[in-house]
Amino acid sequence: MAGDVLAMFPEAYPNVDPVYTPKRGLEESSPFLPGFASIVDLAQSRRGEPIPVIPMGFAYGRGERWRITLRCGPALYRDPTQSRASFVESVQSSVLELS
Repeated sequence: MAGDVLAMFPEAYPNVDPVYTPKRGLEESSPFLPGFASIVDLAQSRRGEPIPVIPMGFAYGRGERWRITLRCGPALYRDPTQSRASFVESVQSSVLELS
């Protein structure tokens, strides 16, 4: 459907929830789970066209109140010749640069 958007957090654990995250600090990142790449593949096969993946990174600031800055990067596209692992790595790398 044209104009639909799906937001995912492939890392699966937010930094602001210390109870449920295995991370030990704000700078640490967990490996991205590859399920989002499967969803991209399925959407591309159903639509018959490339699906943009927009990497976004959160930058956190502590203080009396948390401050969160959202940074958006350029769209990435899953190349059918690219391995799923390589695609997941490239998305994670982009997100880490933005965070």
